[in-house]
Amino acid sequence: MKNLAGIMILILFVTFTVEAKMLAVDEARLNTFMTNIDLSLNSENDGVRFWAMFLLARLKSDMPEIDLTRFNRTLTRMVDRDKEELLRVNAKMTYLYLNEPELVKEVRVLDRENPLIFYAQLYLAKYNEKFNLENVSTLEQIKELSNQIEELEKQM
Repeated sequence: MKNLAGIMILILFVTFTVEAKMLAVDEARLNTFMTNIDLSLNSENDGVRFWAMFLLARLKSDMPEIDLTRFNRTLTRMVDRDKEELLRVNAKMTYLYLNEPELVKEVRVLDRENPLIFYAQLYLAKYNEKFNLENVSTLEQIKELSNQIEELEKQM
């Protein structure tokens, strides 16, 4: 089973090594990529599912006009049923990213090899939106806000 997961990860990376602009021109490669993402999102391996979501986000970041709604059902199922809490959260964030054009304009994949940076930016963007804050952009600012909230709670 681990060999199969390793092979799937390798296929994903080999498929996505071609720049997104080349994928846009080469429909056959794009279709192969989409098929591999479908398989990977349904993998039993947590890491394969995690990277498949990030690769979808990378594609959307590179090609904001691409329609990736075909993955909505799978991402929604992951949000509801994935056994790993972090994957459920990231599935929801990926779903939002793929379906909110304004979010794609605001958050870009800056480090193509580090999904944690992307998801941190995405969480911050949604946090700012939810609480109508002025661009909370660093972890230090989040810690400061957290401390302020704790102080307010103590005063109550």
